[in-house]
Amino acid sequence: MLLPFLTTLASYLTKSPPLHPSVDPNFVLTGNFAPVDETPPTECLVVEGELPRSLHGVYIRNGPNPQHQPLGPHHLFEGDGMLHSILLSQGRAIFCSRYVKTYKYKLEHDAGFPMIPNFLSGFYGIGDVGHGIVALARAMTGQIRRHDFDGKAPVNMTAHPKMDEETGEVFAFRCFPVVPYLTYFRFDSNGCKEKDVPIFSINTQLMSMILGSLSISNISDIVLEMAPMDMIMLQGMPVRCRPNKVPRVGIIEGMRHPIRNEMVRSAWFNALHIIKAWEDDQSGIIIVAPNALNIENFFHNRDNVHFSLEKLRINMKTSEITRSVLSKRSLELGSINPSYAGKKSR
Repeated sequence: MLLPFLTTLASYLTKSPPLHPSVDPNFVLTGNFAPVDETPPTECLVVEGELPRSLHGVYIRNGPNPQHQPLGPHHLFEGDGMLHSILLSQGRAIFCSRYVKTYKYKLEHDAGFPMIPNFLSGFYGIGDVGHGIVALARAMTGQIRRHDFDGKAPVNMTAHPKMDEETGEVFAFRCFPVVPYLTYFRFDSNGCKEKDVPIFSINTQLMSMILGSLSISNISDIVLEMAPMDMIMLQGMPVRCRPNKVPRVGIIEGMRHPIRNEMVRSAWFNALHIIKAWEDDQSGIIIVAPNALNIENFFHNRDNVHFSLEKLRINMKTSEITRSVLSKRSLELGSINPSYAGKKSR
């Protein structure tokens, strides 16, 4: 009982500056974004017409859904994960939703209140730091189990590693606030981590994923960068935008044993996610990805961000980039059949 009392007391006694509406839970977690409870398998009412009996399968979506009202700033990208599914079978639709039972979820479920800080929305006062101290104490007392990959576990890594469907190898990277800011590495088919490959860059990177062809990996260096000192100094989010920076596309040749890594300038191309990449004998490397326009609004004014789907061609000999727009519709988070990853396809 003492821990929740002290946490609540700290929130009242410390005066934090007013929260930006984009991270104020009283604004963010309302309407369609309000948290919902778990739903057991429930048959859906067919309002009009009928479902074809030939439809048989399940549609699953995931998204953030905090189980407790945040005590401090909260961004829509944060919160406990929840899976929502609609099962279609025999002309019926069954809806179900369940929390993803992570260690964070279990700890806070047992405690009855939020205790892990929301790092993306940032720290805006001393009270928020207290939540981080509580989380650290839980980890140090062994309440969070870890897997160290035989002592070779990276300090951190992307949440979107890529697997080679044919070999079982996994390719990944990590961003870090000190040099080298970006590191590339892989796990073999037995789960053993191989040697790190540093990608020396000028500033701390903010990247979400890596994608490659059969022998080349591609990364995207955009105008959004990590700013951990802003969070440490209680000045908000650990991410900032450098509008004068020229975005670049990284090329790592030799996925298993890199022999070359190069950053190629690609002005005004800010790709948070790469959908598809493959090698072409005549054109070099082909990349299909959504380009985030007005990306400076990404965290605080998302309605003003538009994604234009583009195709890039990178000449491996001259490092020249040519671009073409495939669709002006705002398209993001595209996916393909993983069996075609790294291969040319429609």
